[in-house]
Amino acid sequence: MLDGPPDPARWDTTGYARRYLGERLIEYLTKPATQVKIAEGVGFFPVVEEAVPEFPEGGLKIIAEGVSEQSGAADAIAAMIPGGLGGRAGEFSDIYRETFQRILGIGVTAEAIQDVLDDQGAKLTALYEDTGAEFPLPG
Repeated sequence: MLDGPPDPARWDTTGYARRYLGERLIEYLTKPATQVKIAEGVGFFPVVEEAVPEFPEGGLKIIAEGVSEQSGAADAIAAMIPGGLGGRAGEFSDIYRETFQRILGIGVTAEAIQDVLDDQGAKLTALYEDTGAEFPLPG
């Protein structure tokens, strides 16, 4: 974290100012009160646990508590967000939906999990390669 405001002499010649302003923006966006306003306005739930108690009683608080519990669980699995796919973003959802259906046998005969994952993984990889999007590997 940078200390103090940017040095005006370095404002346009380095990334110092952008970094300073970026850090201030992140600091603001992760304040509990800001997180609550964001959730109320657009439904994007808090990324900081400290925001959950700040919610007024009601449906949003219940959902925020659930999201917090789920994301903090020892067995939580992070999911990737389909970024950079442009007009083909819908194919990402189709691949996920088809994977779910094939494994559970919804509308089709259930298939071996690893076979489905291998097949669908190849489709997902091809989608990212075809679009030139960065493939978000599992952490």
